Amino acid sequence: MTRDDILKQLREGVITVIFTKVNGDEREMDCTLNMDIIPTSAHPKSDGNVREGVDTTINAIKCYDVNAQGWRSFLFDKVKKVV
Repeated sequence: MTRDDILKQLREGVITVIFTKVNGDEREMDCTLNMDIIPTSAHPKSDGNVREGVDTTINAIKCYDVNAQGWRSFLFDKVKKVV
């Protein structure tokens, strides 16, 4: 699965991402980039993952954690599983 595959799924709905945090702990997060799911008060100006004219291999993926009700990020190369 590529970074773009994950971003596509995030933009379509809620997905569960299991990843290793920077401190080594494993985390499971239900997250999305679908603006129909994210509360209007939390809508950003962009989803933070599009960087025109910049290297698109940037490792961090920003997304909205539907359980914590806030913006979080995870490192693409630390993803163990996407459900």
